[in-house]
This record gives sequence, structure tokens and C-alpha cells, in this order.
Amino acid sequence: MFWFISAEDIMVVFSVFVGGLFLESYFMSLKSFKTNPKSVNEGVDIQLVDFKNADGTIPTFTVARMSTQNKKYMATIRKFNDKKLSELGVVSLDKLSLEQEEGLNTDTFVESIILGWENVEFEDGKKTAYSKENCRNILCAPEWFDLKARIEKEATNKDNFAFDLLEKKAGN
Repeated sequence: MFWFISAEDIMVVFSVFVGGLFLESYFMSLKSFKTNPKSVNEGVDIQLVDFKNADGTIPTFTVARMSTQNKKYMATIRKFNDKKLSELGVVSLDKLSLEQEEGLNTDTFVESIILGWENVEFEDGKKTAYSKENCRNILCAPEWFDLKARIEKEATNKDNFAFDLLEKKAGN
């Protein structure tokens, strides 16, 4: 007995099989968009494991999410923008110099995104205690641009604030 299968029959079977896999993974992936509002606003610990200190400790930054989901961040942007515009007597942010705009962004970042740190050492090899002043001084220094960029990257990464990640850390 011979079975004759046309190319059209093969394509139907293939598209149903592949289509089924695609739909299954598509619907499962929607869960990856779910974030924990508490973590978004109260922060998560981001360990920079690739940058261990001489004593083996790992620099850890507690960061809130840098997104419209973070209400403190949004309120801080509004507050600082209004304050800066009023101080300078201008009506639009596009009237600010690049330095003024960068300072405004850093102030907002320090006030609402970086909530703390542990085991942070700079050039002298001594651990630096977290304070908003220390944070602002470091992030405003041009030589620490890449550190600020790395923390911003982590603060905007939705995966750092995902329910799945938090459930795994909690052992659920």
C-alpha cells in the first residue's frame, strides 16, 4: 500500500504544527510583561557581579524602575522640571543648555531611582556610604558616566521588576 501525500498536505500539517507552537509560546510570553508595582516603586537590588571589590564583596544598587509606572519618578520629573524652569525664567525645557538638562536628569535620577547602595568602592578602595549627596556627586562626574549608564539600563529593564523573577527569588 502506498501513501501519496501532496506538497499542499505537508504545508497544512507543517503550518498547524508550527502555528500551534508559535501561538503557545506567544500566549505564554504575555506573562513576561507582568511587573510587580511594589518593586517598581520601592526598588530591587541590582548586583554588579562582574565588578567585585578587592575584598570579594559585590557592589549592589537598590533601584526603582525608571518608567511611567513609577509614580514617585513621574512626580519628581514634574517637580524638578517646574522648579528649574521657574528658576531660569523659561517656559520650555528646550531652552535649557545640555549641561542644565543633564543636571536636571541626574537630580531626578538620584531623587527617585537610586534608593541606596551597599559595598560600593571607588578609586580609594574604601566603601562609600550611600547618601543622595554622594550619589549626586559621583553621577555628575563625567568620569563615572558609564556607571550611571549601567544603572539606568538596569532601572529601565522590565525583567528586573518582573513577577517571575521575584517569585523565583522568593522560592515560589
